[in-house]
Amino acid sequence: MRQWKKTTEYTGKEYILNGKPIPVSKFQNAFLYRGTSLYEVVRLIDGTPLFLSGHLRRFRQSARLSGMDELPPDDELIRSMAALREANGIDNGNVKILYRVSGGKEDLLTYFDNHRYPTKTEYRKGIKTGMHHAIRKSPNIKFLNMELRSQVRETKRETGYYELILVNSGGCVTEGSRSNLFFVRKDACYTPPIEDVLPGITREKIIGLCLASGITLRETPIRLEELTHYDAAFITGTSPMVLPVRSMDGVSYDPDHPVVRKLQKDYECLVRKDLEANSGWDKAFLQNSASL
Repeated sequence: MRQWKKTTEYTGKEYILNGKPIPVSKFQNAFLYRGTSLYEVVRLIDGTPLFLSGHLRRFRQSARLSGMDELPPDDELIRSMAALREANGIDNGNVKILYRVSGGKEDLLTYFDNHRYPTKTEYRKGIKTGMHHAIRKSPNIKFLNMELRSQVRETKRETGYYELILVNSGGCVTEGSRSNLFFVRKDACYTPPIEDVLPGITREKIIGLCLASGITLRETPIRLEELTHYDAAFITGTSPMVLPVRSMDGVSYDPDHPVVRKLQKDYECLVRKDLEANSGWDKAFLQNSASL
């Protein structure tokens, strides 16, 4: 059986474990590779978490669907995020909140996740993607799966693909390894059905923007042999936001398709509004930071 390399998942000076700041030099990889963990990744932009309420809602949904009902309350999760930002002095990055159950013990771990945001060139010209045959366990639940993550990271490093698209046993594309997937044909958008994918926060926003703009949106299975039927494709997610796809396993798409560009601009407006509305989110929690 092939052994996949363990890689550093975290960055920054300190992480927060059960309310206490700890130097990253003491980070224990066992927290990632042992037990059962649910997680969320929230993007900080200029010190403000993007779509925080949506991420907290999805975290609770994952806990409910998985039976891990002892998830800490929202104020504790937010307090941990605020303490992490304060301890590291980082205003732009991805915060990972991880709730782990192992050996009858529960832990709340918050740290800055290693990430790579797309470049301006990638947003303009689109990205190359390839296929990875895998089925995500309980796709509606955001379980931590370090084996899949390691496999995908190594394959991306070997191939140069920005993202790998998961293909299920029925020969249908479902989602990216860390993103959701949309296709465009003429003026309509298509995306795999919700029961087969993670209910992404950005995915949810794009569906809402399609409905508000009168863009036809269809949730439908998409088979590998149907990839040539579409004019454009894009992925969505916390890090990529709305990112055009230039090619998918050799099939070429138009990264400058007007529907893709419109959704990019409309999403950028949503981002600005959410950040303005939630500026100063952490002040109340930082005032009580001495209790951490």
